[in-house]
Amino acid sequence: MVPMTETMRRWARARMTSVVLPVAAAVVFVVGMLWLLQRFRDLGLWYPSDPAAYRSITLICGVVIAVGRRIPRVLFFAVAVVVANPDWSFSVGEIRAIPLALTAYLASAAGLRRSVALPVAGVAAVLTQFPYLLGQGWTYLFLASDLSTRWLVIGIVVAAVLLGTASWTKARNAEALVARNVELEQLRESDRERIANEERTAIAREIHDVVAHHVAAIVIRAQAAARVADQRPDEPRAAVEWIATSGKEALSAMRGVVRVLRGAETGGTTEAPIVLAEAVRDVVDRVRATGLQVEADVEVPPGLDALQQFAVLRVCQEALTNVLIHSGATAATVRLGRVGSDVVLMVEDNGAAAPAPSGLGSGGAGLRGMRERADAVGGHLMAGSTGRGWRVDLVVPMRTTISHRAGGTGEADASRASRSTVAATAAQHVAGTR
Repeated sequence: MVPMTETMRRWARARMTSVVLPVAAAVVFVVGMLWLLQRFRDLGLWYPSDPAAYRSITLICGVVIAVGRRIPRVLFFAVAVVVANPDWSFSVGEIRAIPLALTAYLASAAGLRRSVALPVAGVAAVLTQFPYLLGQGWTYLFLASDLSTRWLVIGIVVAAVLLGTASWTKARNAEALVARNVELEQLRESDRERIANEERTAIAREIHDVVAHHVAAIVIRAQAAARVADQRPDEPRAAVEWIATSGKEALSAMRGVVRVLRGAETGGTTEAPIVLAEAVRDVVDRVRATGLQVEADVEVPPGLDALQQFAVLRVCQEALTNVLIHSGATAATVRLGRVGSDVVLMVEDNGAAAPAPSGLGSGGAGLRGMRERADAVGGHLMAGSTGRGWRVDLVVPMRTTISHRAGGTGEADASRASRSTVAATAAQHVAGTR
């Protein structure tokens, strides 16, 4: 025996719901009603003048139950024609409106326009209650017996159309909500992926900045000590002591990165140092220890928040690391200070591009990481050749002045002027990467 697949099971369930169950319900309804009609007559509780007409209505209702949801529009028009036939008389004419009301609801619930369903159902309902209207004229609508019941039946048929239309509208709204929920879930999944990518980028940038700076300084200092070991026997000892200290600093920095990344309180970045000026001078001293001459002019004005201070420190650190790894510079200059309402960091060296020292590799993501940090704090980074070396400029707006710029204040004008000055200087550089 061939086992049923999931597709076959779904097909079987669909057929059961759309065909088998309605047909079974119709059979139960027809058999039950015919038995009741006959039972009532046998007990003397019912004396219809035309029992065959009631059996016909029962059969019509059975057909509606069996196939009404599969062909609602066709069945509606067919039933409207049948029950509106004036030659089909009843002792109780209201009975003819039962299948009409059922099919009117099903057709409207299936999407038949109200402008079509209402006239057809209304005309058919009037003809079921006033079968001799065409022969006796419109006065028959107001002179026939039991007018209240007849008009009530017509109202019920009209209400069935309106109820079906409301059901169709509700179904369409539910489908729209489901589609909207699916769209929102997709957007939420996209947001989750974007956030995960941003977190991975932040982790990679953080590890790159910390490891590259410390390890580059250690490798260069060790290589320098190895080159002069024969002429200066004491240099390796001093280098080892310095490397041990720098290694401890690197380990401490890495632990800080891991600790904050685990806490995830700052979105994947470490906290800025309490004193930016001292942190920048520590970076400068560490680079100087490798043999590079570094001139530093560091003044940190008030107005930088913690994230901005941290971005300035990391850009300065990465720029000096690039000087060590990617250039043959013998000297570098670091300037940090306020220009207008911005804080400007400038790192410049006097060396041309050079291959990285052995063991340090090349093709890193330093410049990209610096630009990402600048963008994260609303700043701007420019980097390029000066013709005699390499220069990196970072412009960061102070948070205390951002809120005043919308009004076109003097500080905003000064800020724009400072950016124009920096941009004009950087425009002289030749675009490129290290």
